[in-house]
Amino acid sequence: MDFITQYPNLTSPSKRLTSKHIDVLNKSGISRNAAYEQGIRTSKSGNSYVIPVYDIKGNQAGDTIRIDQEKVEAGSYPDKRNKTRKFQTINHNDETIPTVHFPKLAKMEWSKIKDNPYQEMYITEGPKKALKMCLEGFPCIGLLSCNGGLNKKDLADPLKEIKWKDRHVYIVFDNDKNTNENVLNAEKELSEKLKEYGAKVHIIDLPQDQQAKGADDFLAKSRYHRDLFESSRILAR
Repeated sequence: MDFITQYPNLTSPSKRLTSKHIDVLNKSGISRNAAYEQGIRTSKSGNSYVIPVYDIKGNQAGDTIRIDQEKVEAGSYPDKRNKTRKFQTINHNDETIPTVHFPKLAKMEWSKIKDNPYQEMYITEGPKKALKMCLEGFPCIGLLSCNGGLNKKDLADPLKEIKWKDRHVYIVFDNDKNTNENVLNAEKELSEKLKEYGAKVHIIDLPQDQQAKGADDFLAKSRYHRDLFESSRILAR
């Protein structure tokens, strides 16, 4: 049984966002209006929120389901391997489950950005972080897992549509990456593959901080944290 069939109300969006999920998004610097414009909604169960996943042409390719933390800790929604994840990505129209997300915003014209190698780009893990980056004016792609940018030994197909040669690309994963070998390996492999395509790759190492973990936290938390992010971006290796 697939995840959608197993938990239809958890994966189906309602027509609204509850105050609980508005608060969660606000902590990442995403306003209620920005969330609604992106199509983010609370699920029919009320125990998750649903983030539409868009391809580079602005078409919806699937959804990422963000399950509420208390439900994750309680193990309320195990998958077929009896594991409860914070996120679950589902596809639409029986297509391949998407691994890459391009936030759908009027000011992010991906059809133009992808063909302009003079436009720097950013890559992070997670659709919420990517949305916050884009709202701040940083063209940012969201990987739906740390390995989402790769397909076997090559770039994931959506990334092959981008002209990488001579483009400055910034990879910005969470600041706890040094405690996770899989994330570090994914960062290294993606960096090396982008370089093979001619990109000029930079790694942003976010500083350790008790109040901030990902790029969205640093951009939303305070002026001090925003300055830390900007310093990390300037010092990217």
